[in-house]
Amino acid sequence: MFKSPGYVWRINRDKGAEEWVRIPDAVFLNGCVWLPDEKTLLICESMSGRILAIDRFEPRWQPWITDDQLRPENQQMPGANGIKYRAAYIYVSVTNRNRIVRMRVRSDSTSGPVETVAENLRADDFAFSTSGALYIATHPAHTVLRLASDGTRVTSLGLKRALLAVPPAHLAGARTKKALST
Repeated sequence: MFKSPGYVWRINRDKGAEEWVRIPDAVFLNGCVWLPDEKTLLICESMSGRILAIDRFEPRWQPWITDDQLRPENQQMPGANGIKYRAAYIYVSVTNRNRIVRMRVRSDSTSGPVETVAENLRADDFAFSTSGALYIATHPAHTVLRLASDGTRVTSLGLKRALLAVPPAHLAGARTKKALST
């Protein structure tokens, strides 16, 4: 179904797009996020149970964390998928396992252990509101779910299949106080 290798490309103003790193055993590179130092890009490898750390300045990579909790239970759906940074933690949706997990980012930018934050939800990508609530694209359920920090769940947007060619798969929060403020 999927083939390796995986590639990360960099867009450079002077040179245009260039292959930055080749990851020989990567088959499904997915969500990505910068660590706060902006030196390291984290990328979910959705089949192997890894989050990869890509160096911004040198064309090199290494596993940031490898954990079976990030791997799919069946290869038809991705494991680690959406990824975001918030308040010293990396949050990851693990689609096939129906959960969201997090890892503390240590002071040396390495990963702490995987902790489960929420279960029993089919999360694809997600965004945080300013209040800390998660807005989750529940692909393929065609909804956006609001998960409050107290665990309360509300479907904030429901879409009928007939109206939508492709279900919501990615969410991003704006950097203003008006957007996703609840």
